[in-house]
Amino acid sequence: MNDRPQWLYLNRTLQRPLRRLARMIRIYVVLQGLAILAAFLGLAFWITFWLDWLLELPWSARSTMLGVVGIVSLLILCFGILWRVFARLSERGLAVVLERRFPTFHDALLTTVELRPQQSLGDYNPQMLELAERAAMAEAERIQVSKALNFGPLLIPLYLSFVLAGTIVGYAFFRPHYFDVYVARDLMLQTGVQWPRSILLHVVEPESLAETGLAKVANGEDLNLIIRAEKNPLFEQVEYPRYMTIDYQAQEQESEGSEGMTLEGDPDAEGQRYAYQFTSLLKDEYNIQIYAADGKLEDLKIQVVDSPSTTEMRLLCQYPSYTGLPSPHELPVTGSTSLPYGTKVTLVAGVNKPLIHARIDFENPDSETEQGFAFLRDDGLGFTSEFRMDESKQVLLTLTDLDRIESREPERFSITMKKDQSPEVDVQTTGIGRLITNKAVIPFEGTLRDDFGMTKTWFGYTIDAGEAEQKPTLKQPVGSTDLEINEGFEVNELNLEPGQTLTLKVQAEDNYEEWEEPLPQQGSSSPIPFEIVTEDQLRSQLELRELRLRERFEAIVAEVIQQREIVATLAAAEQATEIEEEIDAEGDLEEAEEIAEVREEAVPSAQANQLLEVQRAEQNGLKNSSEILGVADAFEDIVDQLRNNRIQTEELIVRLLDDIAKPLTEIAQEDFDELDQQLKALGRRVSQGSATEEEIAATVIQYDTILSEMRTVLNRMLELEDFNEALAMLRSIIEQQEDLRTATQEERRQQVRRFLFD
Repeated sequence: MNDRPQWLYLNRTLQRPLRRLARMIRIYVVLQGLAILAAFLGLAFWITFWLDWLLELPWSARSTMLGVVGIVSLLILCFGILWRVFARLSERGLAVVLERRFPTFHDALLTTVELRPQQSLGDYNPQMLELAERAAMAEAERIQVSKALNFGPLLIPLYLSFVLAGTIVGYAFFRPHYFDVYVARDLMLQTGVQWPRSILLHVVEPESLAETGLAKVANGEDLNLIIRAEKNPLFEQVEYPRYMTIDYQAQEQESEGSEGMTLEGDPDAEGQRYAYQFTSLLKDEYNIQIYAADGKLEDLKIQVVDSPSTTEMRLLCQYPSYTGLPSPHELPVTGSTSLPYGTKVTLVAGVNKPLIHARIDFENPDSETEQGFAFLRDDGLGFTSEFRMDESKQVLLTLTDLDRIESREPERFSITMKKDQSPEVDVQTTGIGRLITNKAVIPFEGTLRDDFGMTKTWFGYTIDAGEAEQKPTLKQPVGSTDLEINEGFEVNELNLEPGQTLTLKVQAEDNYEEWEEPLPQQGSSSPIPFEIVTEDQLRSQLELRELRLRERFEAIVAEVIQQREIVATLAAAEQATEIEEEIDAEGDLEEAEEIAEVREEAVPSAQANQLLEVQRAEQNGLKNSSEILGVADAFEDIVDQLRNNRIQTEELIVRLLDDIAKPLTEIAQEDFDELDQQLKALGRRVSQGSATEEEIAATVIQYDTILSEMRTVLNRMLELEDFNEALAMLRSIIEQQEDLRTATQEERRQQVRRFLFD
């Protein structure tokens, strides 16, 4: 292969979009990397700023934060920009991008890029490559390469970086003193620089806590507590406190804690806000105290109660008539329920405490939400909602009780809309080929299924390019969901002539309706084309197939003979070993010892080779058995085709089945099975080094038995060919006689005309 870039082999018209795309990708990568780096630095500024401002971090923590920011920035620069910018962009990859973005290339560009640089096109047609190249060049002139890039991932970090940069610049402009402190403490890592501090405390949220000193929240729910600190006008140069502490005690759990509150936003005319979030509160009553500098709030209580939730839910379903299902039908609500299309559903729910409101939302697969209607019971301890299944949906329930406590999370369950499917027709023809006579019967076997039942089934057929016609099957579904079909299509009823084409399929129809508008759905098997031929043409094709099967069987016989010879050599090796042992016994002791040493080195290798040959013979035997069964099945198929085309003769059927197919099946299933058992036993004896000449000879005898039977079948195949040749000759003589008779009749008519008119 040539290492030159692929586009050096391309036309300039094709080089131009590829190079432009590569250049735009690198620019895109640089902009994206810089935007991500800027966004990270902006986020790092605000994160480090707030951490240091709230916690007044020591020098070691601030230096660690600065080091982490520096390391991450270097990683983004190296791996997010430089490594990606200098990465090699393959020409094939660029071509794939353009192909996917501009389908009008129809793989022409990719084909040109991959094949043009090759020295030899191999099996590819150079003219086709030229056509592909011209098509790619024509399309390359029309496309806008910039449209191949998705700028969405670039706009997000760019927008984020500009927003963060704007907030930082704005903060530095409006709060220069705080900004200078940040630069000194967190960038210059100066020591001795302190944040300015700021104090009357008021509860802002929740409102009930501000009004009554008591707030109720759901068990397991979060509670956001917001406190506002105001400057006391009696004091001069007072700053809002940086820290605000909240102490709490749980009465039943007998536990307590102390936490710091967080600042919320910037100070306004009313003061500075502080926030604290209680997370996953457990059922109890909490006493709260809040401290900031010299300010204090006491005698605040939080009461955790049960949140509203459903205690039971069930679905009352009114199924559409096409399903044939009994209605109304009650179903329990589970995580996911499947209902047929068009089902009218009434959701009935009970709850654990009285409600003032129940909200039900339906979310479709596209995440679009539609609000439903829920009707509360008079006592508020339940509600109902009605809807129709026109699509799959997630049902979201949000409940509000008398304490105005909402469900922490909407209760969810899914209802999958089960769209009625077209009938599934899984049938195939048996014992028939694609060439048939005009009096054939075409057998079909298989199963027809439908989820809610079928109303009728039929054979759909067309003759040549004519109109589609129907013929009902003998067995009709009568509303059943499964129908086993095993019947034939009579061709002789159509009065077809050789040369015509019959296209046939099996079809079924269900009882589907779209609400009030009937719209049954149909299913169909794959259409199968059949060509109408004469009986002689079909016989010729089947005879040709018999000849090929005989050639295939001859190859199998040759393989078995070869394997028999290999196994026979094992007996010769055993006999040679016995002769060597007799010679050893007659020689002197010293010479016998030398021969024994040589044998000890050679015997393991010979034994391994023998075991390998036996295992190979076992595998080949299984293969030959399978191939013989295939030949037998093929002859049985020929018999089926003769019968289904109604051109069989009893003598031919006997020859094919009794003389060929059945003996082949017996050879494969019985004789080869016996051979397999003998080879397995021989393999075990060889692996133990105890195989005898008699055992090997018995296996060779089994091979001879199989070969004898196979040769008998092969002779019958040859006799069948002679029989077919005789029949063909007889058919030829009959045709010649028919031609002579026709010519004689024509000559007599000519003589009569000459006698009458001359």
